[in-house]
Amino acid sequence: MVGDVVSLLVALAAVGVGLLGIRRHARGRAKRVWPALLGTIAGGLVALVAAVLLIASL
Repeated sequence: MVGDVVSLLVALAAVGVGLLGIRRHARGRAKRVWPALLGTIAGGLVALVAAVLLIASL
């Protein structure tokens, strides 16, 4: 249960940092958007799985 909470927090942080990277690319401050996009997608998937596991364990 503690691991689910920790992984959910880390996944949400990954989504936030990924969105910041996408925003930097849109403003022309970053050349590559793929790492930020893949990090956002992966973080979102992990957040979804962690949320389901957290709810299932209650």
